[in-house]
Amino acid sequence: MPTSPEPSRSQKKREAKAVEELAKELVALTPLQIERLSLEQDLQAEVLLAQRIKKFGAKKRQIKLVSKLLRNQDVQRIVEFVEKLKGVQIEQTTTFHQLENLRDMILTESDREEGIRNALQRFSELDGHLLANLAEQYQSTNNKRYSREIFRILKAAYERERWLRAQTKNHEGEVP
Repeated sequence: MPTSPEPSRSQKKREAKAVEELAKELVALTPLQIERLSLEQDLQAEVLLAQRIKKFGAKKRQIKLVSKLLRNQDVQRIVEFVEKLKGVQIEQTTTFHQLENLRDMILTESDREEGIRNALQRFSELDGHLLANLAEQYQSTNNKRYSREIFRILKAAYERERWLRAQTKNHEGEVP
């Protein structure tokens, strides 16, 4: 009896399906992300071709070809890259929702003071009076422009904070 039995037919199908899903995710990446991934030249060309194809049947066949090329490679690095991208996207979506909730608190008259206090705690450089004025203008006119402006201010403060953290992290890693 062999010590390592061959995978079952069902297991092989599951693995093939997983590789095909990875191929679909590769085709969904931007050309810049694909370039950063530094795939083999033939695989990269086929992925870029699949992105240009618009017809469903042709695109599906091209994805199957990309899957075939992936099966001949170690895909662990590609899987890690795609998972890292997904993590970044999830983090961005979560942050976006948090900023939306903070904006909604500021716009709600009963929660306005607490919302502005929370915003100032999180982003100390914000102008609380400006946020309050925009919220009051929104309340009196119901013009969405003021709501969007509050969100832009909060998002800009978040981006500034993220940029400063990245700069601090880069400077800590430097050796004088």
